[in-house]
Amino acid sequence: MKKSYLSIAASAVLLAFVGTGCSSGSDSTAPVTPEATYTGIFVDAGAAGLSYACTNGVGVAITGLTDADGKFSGCGVSSTVKFSLGNLDLGSMPYPTNGVFTPTLLAEASGGTAEEKQVIANNIASTLLSIDADGNPYNGIQITEANVATFNATVPAGSAITSPTVVAQVATTIQAMAEAPGSTLVVVTPAEAQNHLEITAEAINAGDFDQPAPIEPAVVTGA
Repeated sequence: MKKSYLSIAASAVLLAFVGTGCSSGSDSTAPVTPEATYTGIFVDAGAAGLSYACTNGVGVAITGLTDADGKFSGCGVSSTVKFSLGNLDLGSMPYPTNGVFTPTLLAEASGGTAEEKQVIANNIASTLLSIDADGNPYNGIQITEANVATFNATVPAGSAITSPTVVAQVATTIQAMAEAPGSTLVVVTPAEAQNHLEITAEAINAGDFDQPAPIEPAVVTGA
């Protein structure tokens, strides 16, 4: 009889354990609300082929290239977006309410004095304008895979536009690319780039590049 009592007691404990497991499993089906996502655009002229990285509405990392107009989508509104040209880190920044990302805003997010931020913005713009495939930013900035591959050959991974040493290397690299036989690249100096940034800022202030409001997601059930 003692053996039977022990068997019954063990069964009761097992049932209690299973019941607890089922209870915790039911919690995983609670409604989950992802955050809103949006369509953004990177401009000093729309920059096509620029790399970006962020997290989506449920915190999953996503990467990609901006489209022909410089647009990208799927990032969550609280996500920081990182932009890069091949191996060159151009900086990171949060979502701006109009969805328009610029070299100036990237520089603002980098910290430092006003003068230092302007230098960084000019260097970002100069680099992007200079690597434009047809040398004409008025029809957009076209960043090709071939030009990025050539650029990466002398600009090592982990390089950042905020480093004066890196900026000097980038200038040397782009100058060599522009001087290569058959090249259509046109080198744009930081001073010339600043002038272009000011023209772009006027267009942005006029609302020319404003993007749609973020898309609010529906409530979904977790797995």
